[in-house]
Amino acid sequence: QSIFSVYSRNRLSEQWNSTLKVNQSIDDSTSYAPYSPTGAQFKTIQEQIVWQNDVRVTQGSLLVALESLNQKAHGDSNFDKSRRIDSILVGWSGQFGDHRLQANLRRDDNSQFGEKTTGYAGYGYKISQNLRIKASLGTAFRAPTFNDLYYPGYSNPDLKLETAQNKEIGLTWEQGATRAGIVTYDNRVRNLIALDSNYVPQNIGKAKLQGATLSYATQAYRFDINGNLDFLDARDAITDKRLPRRARQQANLQVSRPLGAWTLGGEWQGVGDRYDSPTETNHMGGYSLLNVFARYAVSREWSLEARANNLGDKKYETAWGYGTAGANAFIGVRYAPK
Repeated sequence: QSIFSVYSRNRLSEQWNSTLKVNQSIDDSTSYAPYSPTGAQFKTIQEQIVWQNDVRVTQGSLLVALESLNQKAHGDSNFDKSRRIDSILVGWSGQFGDHRLQANLRRDDNSQFGEKTTGYAGYGYKISQNLRIKASLGTAFRAPTFNDLYYPGYSNPDLKLETAQNKEIGLTWEQGATRAGIVTYDNRVRNLIALDSNYVPQNIGKAKLQGATLSYATQAYRFDINGNLDFLDARDAITDKRLPRRARQQANLQVSRPLGAWTLGGEWQGVGDRYDSPTETNHMGGYSLLNVFARYAVSREWSLEARANNLGDKKYETAWGYGTAGANAFIGVRYAPK
């Protein structure tokens, strides 16, 4: 895998910021037995150009963006596929007293799957100095990837577009350095793309993902504390079986503290049990991970970093039959110009 990106960000006036990005990614793979008895090569190239404009207007801010994405896939047996997606995005956000509004509209023209329009509308209200409420409604879609459609032995060329509608409502409380929030969501998806027990992608006619996320952040005795807890009920709306690889509970906690030029910290993650297929087979148990990290600021721009992950050397899987790294450590140097 390789990824290249270059961008230019320019202030064209006091009210107008323009950003031009050019990206390229290459995924070049070879499969060996037993996953492909005869061996298989598959190469995907993506080339993207994005021009984004952020403009301050009398009432709020306006965003206008153009995007062009070219995707190409090459494989064995003279396999050669390509498609192009041209997109336009318009967004506006504004604040009127205690009220906040946001609206986005996006149009995608996919040479393989046709045109699709999606949108987002959000509203927020400041109930008091410390308490805010927000609500939103959005639509989305996802086209099958070339791997989903054509990867040798593990693909489905008859896949349909995945479309979704999501509703959210949330409450946020803030005071000083302390912030707490809860967000509830209801996401309904048609033709959800998921792997079956043979690792072949299939469309799930109707799916529903409902849940809530609790978040909390504070500072105490110079410790920075951040945590969240997510409850999710993700099911096939027709069979009522759990959707694959989605835990019903997941929690994260990070604690860090500056000590002069040093910053020391630790992270904990807990993930509940999951199934690996839409038929609730291949059960994967829950797991928890503990990581620690340290950072030393050599200067305002240079720092040395060290990280140790999975200190308990936990054996776990996020996909059935695919092991993950045990205890591991990294050291590095970071340069971040001010």
